[in-house]
Amino acid sequence: MSAMSPAILAVLLAAGPARAAVKTVPYTPPSKSFACEVPAEGWSAFEEETPRGLTTHILGPEEPDGRFRPAIHVQVFDASRPGFVKWQELLPKLRARDPEVGRESSTMTAWRIDRRAARTFEIREDRLLPIDRYPAEWTRLHHFYALVPGSGESYVL
Repeated sequence: MSAMSPAILAVLLAAGPARAAVKTVPYTPPSKSFACEVPAEGWSAFEEETPRGLTTHILGPEEPDGRFRPAIHVQVFDASRPGFVKWQELLPKLRARDPEVGRESSTMTAWRIDRRAARTFEIREDRLLPIDRYPAEWTRLHHFYALVPGSGESYVL
C-alpha cells in the first residue's frame, strides 16, 4: 500500500470541509501500512488490530464544550484476512440511510489515484452528546470518508 501513501492525505483533506492552513507533521503507524501528514499540535495517534485488519486512530483536541473531538480513522482492509469484505459490499451498508437518527449520505465523488477509482463521501447524523454526562444536546455530526484502492482487492477507508 505504500505506493499510494502520499495520496491518502490529499484525499482525506479533500473529503473534509475547507479549513485554514494547519501545520502538519509526517506520520507512519507502527505497521508501516501507510504514511500521511497529521496536524502538528493537539493530535495523537494509535494503531490497533481489529478483526478486519489494522486500524489507525488519529484523535484531535477535545472541543471546548467537551461534546466530541475531531478524528481521522484509517482502516486497512486486507483481502488476505479472514472475514474480508469487498468495498462494493461495505459501502452500501455504510452509506445506508437511517431516518431515526437523521443519518444520510452525500453522493460519492470519484477521484483517480494511481489510475484507480477512489471515492469520497460524507455521512451526516444526529447524536445526543456528550453520552456520559448531562446536559446533553443534539449535535449534527459530519463523517468524511475516502475509499482508496490498494493492491488487488485490498483497500483503505
